[in-house]
Amino acid sequence: MLTESQWLEWDDPVPMVSFLRSHVNDRRLQLFACGVCRKLAPLMGIVEYELGLEAAERYANGERTKSAMKRYRQVLTHHRISLSGGDSSEQYTALFLATVAISERDFRSFPTCLTDLLRVRQSDQVRSAIYPAGPTLREIFGNPFRPVSFSPSWRTSTAVALASQMYESRDFSAMPILADALQDAGCDNSDVLDHCRGKGPHVRGCWVVDLVLGKE
Repeated sequence: MLTESQWLEWDDPVPMVSFLRSHVNDRRLQLFACGVCRKLAPLMGIVEYELGLEAAERYANGERTKSAMKRYRQVLTHHRISLSGGDSSEQYTALFLATVAISERDFRSFPTCLTDLLRVRQSDQVRSAIYPAGPTLREIFGNPFRPVSFSPSWRTSTAVALASQMYESRDFSAMPILADALQDAGCDNSDVLDHCRGKGPHVRGCWVVDLVLGKE
């Protein structure tokens, strides 16, 4: 059983996801996988990498992108197999994780895959990108020790427009402005406001943006 301090400090996603139990749904778990993989995008020069993650994010949100996901997985798998550096290379690791995330079902094993990779030798660049999985998990699931009761009155047209724009563009620079909009609407929840004004990381699936948009 995790304590709140462990939840706020840990980086290993396996015990964190296990602790969440019924609070974990497929949409959030796949968005978590995509959010971690996007940190590895600078290692890649393959357009299908980000296109595949985009298709997976759309699939997580209920869109019919199975055929696109399959196509991008095949391309990334081909690139992974062709790498001369084998399974120790940075690109191999990034491609392997992406093929797990860009899947109808395999994304459910993403936390375990991530933990297994962190137990073997990785380059500093890979470790710096995938080790802080905890912050990304907390970005999507929030703090289960402090569930937020989100008032519908906070869901103003301004707040919804800001949240929708950030969700679609994945540009979260307007999070502090969202905090102001929510506060103007009467929101006095410090967890919500502090998250909006914090340094992030912010990814698609951010728990505050989801609350504003009414996403589960």
